[in-house]
Amino acid sequence: MFCRFCGQELDDDSEFCPKCGRKQKETITDRFEETVHDFTKQIQPKIEEAGRSPKFSFRWALYTVLKRKYSDFSGRACRSEYWWYILFVNLLYIGMSIVGGVFTVLTGMIGAYLMLALFIIALVGLFVPSIAVTVRRMHDLNVSGWWLILFLVLSLIPLINTLLVIGYIICCCLKGTTGTNKYGQDPLAAENQSLTSAHQ
Repeated sequence: MFCRFCGQELDDDSEFCPKCGRKQKETITDRFEETVHDFTKQIQPKIEEAGRSPKFSFRWALYTVLKRKYSDFSGRACRSEYWWYILFVNLLYIGMSIVGGVFTVLTGMIGAYLMLALFIIALVGLFVPSIAVTVRRMHDLNVSGWWLILFLVLSLIPLINTLLVIGYIICCCLKGTTGTNKYGQDPLAAENQSLTSAHQ
């Protein structure tokens, strides 16, 4: 009889291997524990890799767009950076609209003017980073940011604007150019590199 784990020769009545210490008579519990152990060994490197993943969280994307690259029109922005920011902007405006409506009902026109002033401040404050992140998202697709002006002009034409919006959304959902393009390094690769160096 040999150990089923390390191959050590055993006595016929041996319950444990003297070399590796593993139990020889397998039960359902033993098999389950062994399966979990093997699965953990296989999945652990992937979990660690995911911890270094550049897929931006909501918080990271806001930090990048609103602080690090507030008015930066150069470089590239990956999908997650762009869409997390768009989600934030839409949630902000929806929240302000709801609060503004309630405030107006409770306080009258004074509340309406106050909320309008706050809405304008938010609109002005977010205008530059919104354009900047959109230009960087276009750069990630290897397209010039100047096309955004043409898009805005053509979107004023009825019927065409609906098709343009659909096309724009589809384009912003596409994966960016893999590797370096003429607008800079792949943001996913760059973030992976910085996170890896930070872990070392």
